[in-house]
Amino acid sequence: MKDEPLFVLCDCGDCAHQALLIADIDDKWGSSVYLEYHLSTYRNIFKRIWVAIKYVFGYRSKYGEWDEIIINPTEVKRIRDFLARFLVDVKGIKNDQISKETHNY
Repeated sequence: MKDEPLFVLCDCGDCAHQALLIADIDDKWGSSVYLEYHLSTYRNIFKRIWVAIKYVFGYRSKYGEWDEIIINPTEVKRIRDFLARFLVDVKGIKNDQISKETHNY
């Protein structure tokens, strides 16, 4: 599968809230879908310095430095189509089988 990576943007419009899906089909090592998520960033320079100081001294939040992404129905359909193409290429699963399975929620 030589699809382009899929960028998913947050519904809020903040460009820091984004995810990237990458399909990697490899017969030798096994096929995978990678989800890369953008970490939290802070615009305030003092907040950035404070986070850096805490990091240097080994502070780790039990929740991590993660943010969120709001996915609207259009983006959900793009993700579904991306994963459906991945399954077709890897497993030979037909699109009608995928649509029957995914609509049973």
